[in-house]
Amino acid sequence: MENERGMNMIDPQKIRPPHFLLIIIVLAIGAHIALKPAKIIGHPYNWTGPVLFIAGVALMIIAQKKFAKHGTPVPHNEKPSKLVTEGPFKISRNPM
Repeated sequence: MENERGMNMIDPQKIRPPHFLLIIIVLAIGAHIALKPAKIIGHPYNWTGPVLFIAGVALMIIAQKKFAKHGTPVPHNEKPSKLVTEGPFKISRNPM
């Protein structure tokens, strides 16, 4: 894509929210390393964030495996072929 000056512009379809999230995480880690902020939350409570992050990633992997088992797509812009009602979807609505 080019603007009227002939310069290339970023295609908004190629930069999605997960890309922005990754950029923000990298910037936050960089700021943390550069600024060395004071510890506000002490041990063992400082492990709450990483534990919740790992639990969320595990839940996402389990949900994707359930979708693959039933042959239904994960992306929201594709039409689901089946209703998944087992695993994490016993208490959550489908699709992911």
